[in-house]
Amino acid sequence: MNKKVHHTPSREIFLLFLLVYAVFVSGFVFFTYAEQKQSTFGEADKELALAAKSLKYMLPTDFHDRVLDENSISLEEELETRRRLSSYAMETPFVYLYTLIEKDGALFFATTTVTEEEAEARSRWYFYPYEDAPDAFREAFHTKKTVHETYTDQWGTFRSVAIPERSPGGRTYLACADLEISHLNAIIARKTFRAFVTAVVFLFLAMPFFLIYQNQYKTIKRANAEMAHYQKQLEELVSARTVDLEKATASLREQATRDFLTGLYNRGFIMDSLTEHMTRGKLHGVPLSLMMIDVDNFKLMNDLRGHIFGDSLLKKIGELLRNNTRSVDIVGRFGGDEFVVLLPGIALEGATLIAERLCRRLQEQRIEEEGHALTLSIGLTEQRPHETPTDLLHRADLLLYEAKRRGGNCAVSGRNDLT
Repeated sequence: MNKKVHHTPSREIFLLFLLVYAVFVSGFVFFTYAEQKQSTFGEADKELALAAKSLKYMLPTDFHDRVLDENSISLEEELETRRRLSSYAMETPFVYLYTLIEKDGALFFATTTVTEEEAEARSRWYFYPYEDAPDAFREAFHTKKTVHETYTDQWGTFRSVAIPERSPGGRTYLACADLEISHLNAIIARKTFRAFVTAVVFLFLAMPFFLIYQNQYKTIKRANAEMAHYQKQLEELVSARTVDLEKATASLREQATRDFLTGLYNRGFIMDSLTEHMTRGKLHGVPLSLMMIDVDNFKLMNDLRGHIFGDSLLKKIGELLRNNTRSVDIVGRFGGDEFVVLLPGIALEGATLIAERLCRRLQEQRIEEEGHALTLSIGLTEQRPHETPTDLLHRADLLLYEAKRRGGNCAVSGRNDLT
């Protein structure tokens, strides 16, 4: 009597195994791609937001209140704002930094960085219409919410951010930054491809193990060990990348509060610090003095020797102020050749002694050009109860003008407004 021998349908089982494994590979690759994209683009968006928020500190405070039409901003001011943005962009990975305003439903550039080719093509980019602006940017104007946009053109693939800001006069504008992300896509693709190759390699490793059943356990154990090693390498790579991005973010945050020429604090940081210290002074009764400083004869020297020489003088003034004040004092460049020093915990009498010492120290350096000595005019005053930062700055400014009227090279102090 013949008996039928039932063989295990190994071919069907093997094909099922391949199908299950193909589904696993697809899911693994998709998950790896999504995770890498979210992580990489998330860090890029943080850098974009930080750069866009920094733009308002590089422009005059009332700049966007004066952007009314194509004739509101002079060519000289446009070139100056473009220079500031370009100087900042050169030290960052961002391709474009710009602000947008809306008029009659259309978007226009208020200020922007431009390439050399764009500068040659047009003399002015101020109030230039942004005709192909993403719809998301128009939405940002109406919703007042930050938007991110990714697009590709002939120049590459870019990631952009548009942050609604409000000028002192109440006008809404967008602070924007563009980052070329072709390299980020390449990183994501490379890591995803590695995951795919790894999965395929394990497939080929598993095939002979499936056919040679007796060695299955040992082979799978080795495969799991290799995968764990790969996972550890991947985690170390992601961790190293995260550290680099955190360092870059910290560097951008520091640059946003510093004057690029002198290394002192910039106007935005000074105003924030002034508000903070005045509030603290009102609560705890701690005195706060403020010095408004202007360089005498600076324009004459700048005209005689050029801007490079003028910049070197401003750097020397910055070093003088930094070296002759305390570490807790807030020393900053307010604009042009004007500097501000906040002296927490020092009353007007002590601040006057410091101001006089600054004048003497500058004279001791004997900086002269064409017979004109470099000197300082200083107006200094002390915080009064129930006044705003603007009031305090205005009073110091009036005292500075009084020092100028007296011929410069002196410090004029007072607690009351000059009449």
